[in-house]
Amino acid sequence: MVGFFTAGHLVCLYLYQSTYAQAFLPSGTLWPRSVTGVLPAAGGNCSSSSTSYDLILNMEHDWPVYVNPGILFLLYIAVAIVVKMGCPEEHKAEAEPQKRGSGGRGVQEEEVELESWRASRRDSEDDTKVSAGTAGETPASEPDRPGDPADITSSQQDGGSRGAPTGQDGDNPFQVVGRLVLEQSYVCALIAMMVWSITYHSWLTFVLLLWSCLIWMLRARRRFAMLCSPFILLYGVTLCGLQYVWALDLKNELPQTWGTLSLRQLGLSHDSHPCLRLGAMLLYTLTFWLLLRESVKDGFGRKKSSAAPLLEVTSGESSEQKRSILQALGRTVMSCYAKYWIYVCGGMFIMVSFAGKLVGYKIVYMLLFLLCLCLYQVYYSLWRRLLKPFWWLVVAYTMLVLTAIYTFQFEDFPDYWKNFTGFSEEQLADIGLETFELSELFVSILIPGFFLLACILQLHYFHHRFMKITDLEHVTPVPRGRSARKAEAAQAGNGAGLEEENLDDDLGDYQSEDGEAVPSKWGLVMDRLMVLFWKFTKILTQFQVFLWRVMEFHIVKILAFFVVWVALGEPSVMNLVLVVLWTFAMPYSRFRHMASCLSTVWVCIIIVCKMLYQLSVVNPTEYSRNCSAPLLNETNLEEGEILNSTLYREPVDPANWFGFRKDATALGYSQNHLLLLMLLVLEATVYRHQTHHYRQLQKSPPRPPPSSPTPPETPWTRACSAPSSTCSTTSSTSSA
Repeated sequence: MVGFFTAGHLVCLYLYQSTYAQAFLPSGTLWPRSVTGVLPAAGGNCSSSSTSYDLILNMEHDWPVYVNPGILFLLYIAVAIVVKMGCPEEHKAEAEPQKRGSGGRGVQEEEVELESWRASRRDSEDDTKVSAGTAGETPASEPDRPGDPADITSSQQDGGSRGAPTGQDGDNPFQVVGRLVLEQSYVCALIAMMVWSITYHSWLTFVLLLWSCLIWMLRARRRFAMLCSPFILLYGVTLCGLQYVWALDLKNELPQTWGTLSLRQLGLSHDSHPCLRLGAMLLYTLTFWLLLRESVKDGFGRKKSSAAPLLEVTSGESSEQKRSILQALGRTVMSCYAKYWIYVCGGMFIMVSFAGKLVGYKIVYMLLFLLCLCLYQVYYSLWRRLLKPFWWLVVAYTMLVLTAIYTFQFEDFPDYWKNFTGFSEEQLADIGLETFELSELFVSILIPGFFLLACILQLHYFHHRFMKITDLEHVTPVPRGRSARKAEAAQAGNGAGLEEENLDDDLGDYQSEDGEAVPSKWGLVMDRLMVLFWKFTKILTQFQVFLWRVMEFHIVKILAFFVVWVALGEPSVMNLVLVVLWTFAMPYSRFRHMASCLSTVWVCIIIVCKMLYQLSVVNPTEYSRNCSAPLLNETNLEEGEILNSTLYREPVDPANWFGFRKDATALGYSQNHLLLLMLLVLEATVYRHQTHHYRQLQKSPPRPPPSSPTPPETPWTRACSAPSSTCSTTSSTSSA
């Protein structure tokens, strides 16, 4: 049907290029302009006295008019190829009953021959698997034969497709990746909903933004996305249909307003090149279709699994090994995400706060971030209790910011905000409520949108694991197993015995129960790579332990040096407080923890004040003062020195003495204090990490050598050294 319609469209387009058709249906009328969609791209000139016919190209149209015939021709070719590929199967299906009636014997012999070839192929594959396995395997571990009951049941379920692999062992890696992408198709659909709403700003697409954000906030977001997939697809198709109608050349026929509401605010407008907009919308709708397809597939899969009979499943040793390797890899990846994803969220805090123009809602983001860091530094147990409500607060605030920025772009909303708040346009711009161009709007909404996703992932997937990792009260001790005994034997000089033990283990891995070695080159290579990997992991772990130990000794000196460096680079009254704190903290170790906490709070105050000073409502010229220059007989300075002094050269801003000034980039202006804050947080992290490390090993911190400086005594080190007698007793008992 599509082929016939495309062919008719091409024929109409070709016939309309003649002068007779253009005279019969002028191009300005309704039918050629909007209904049939054919326009005169070329015309003829037969008024010449010569017998030749001149073909004149009409250059008044836009480029989509000239591209349209080529795209139609490609569509016709594609449809013809699809029809041609589908015809032989249909003819074969129609001819099978006739062949069975006339020559059923020959067809049956062909089917028997094909089945025997498939069976022999499976036998050869089974022989290959047996030769690659161990010599001690019994025939019971071999794959099922065609005559087994399990094979008959699986062939009935497959609907006759016996040649296809029935398990996942025969899957291509690309198929596995493709299946994984399709299983996570809801992620693509939700991101497409957000991008669609940002790219084409309207009230109708605002529904998509709210819809996607609400689904993102749910824990079972995949299940709810699957449930909403028919409605999401229907809504997307409706938007495409409405946009297609308004893309027609019907400017005079279609309405432009609906009561007092302009239809442009609903996204119903005629663009210069509507094909580009429709193409992007169809690409977004494609992700909705994939989501619906995956939802239907999951529904049929659950029904099929519930209706299928219980069968005895025998999995080989190789499949179990693959599954265990994948599970170990998954646990490793999830533990890495649980440890380090919070750093991604912290980086996103800084990105959201300092990206683009500095406004009020970004300062609130930074204020939330600084409050979190202050609690982490000062009151760790309270920080752990409030961390989950903190993430929910950030998610709710981000939703509020997205909604406010998006709705402020509509025509009447700036006036609504002015009347509701009583603020001027400049004050609303300082808050962050201003009208943007499309590119600026895309950045202003996309960055908070991705920050929302990062916070939701941390909240739903990694928060529970992170709380277990950072729990200093309930530390799981490391068992002193075989690896610890090997390490003690190696330290005692029993290197030869250790090598013999490893050699016996390696030989035992490659020998069967009968003592016959199985030649498997790839197995040897993989095991050798695994040995090298574990050696590298061991070296990396030892280096990390050494690095943490070095940081435990020297982090205070690094921190004090950086405080002095920041104070000298930016002399001010605010930085003088930091210098005074660390002047008393360095000689008195008991004062260092208090100095770290007070410095963290003070640096956070400095950063917030610097950000507030960059707002346009702060005008230094209103309170700057001119200092009267003294006479030459009243000072020892020369006239040139007086004129070049900052006191008499220009009006003096008193905030400069406190370290606040206007700057072009807020991030560059505040980066020194941000780095100082990161060092203060790193100091607390180092001590808490070492506390966790020593409790995990069930021992007290080792004494430093006499030539090395002792680490500062802090609440973290005292908490670690408190159960030292218990830890030492436990370690001595376990070693005995």
